[in-house]
Amino acid sequence: EHNETSIKDNNKGITLVALIITIVVLIILAAVTIKSVTGFNFVGLATKSTENYEKAQRTEVDELKTVADLLEDAQKRIRGEKLIAPGIKLMRRSK
Repeated sequence: EHNETSIKDNNKGITLVALIITIVVLIILAAVTIKSVTGFNFVGLATKSTENYEKAQRTEVDELKTVADLLEDAQKRIRGEKLIAPGIKLMRRSK
């Protein structure tokens, strides 16, 4: 026999699975809405950031090579040897 009390005891509300599914759906909808409203392109930004980082690395390597050449030229000037970058003049500090 089913009475009114036993039916109420079996129906205790939404389950944890239903709650998680609802939250996931709401997060997906929010992400789509934010992207469409702002026009924010996360993949494009990540790609651009990677390109900028690689360009900065190449620039840094070039600058370090120039500094190394200048140091080598300074050492050669001291020893009286032929210069690597003769167009660049080193300035002496006044004391």
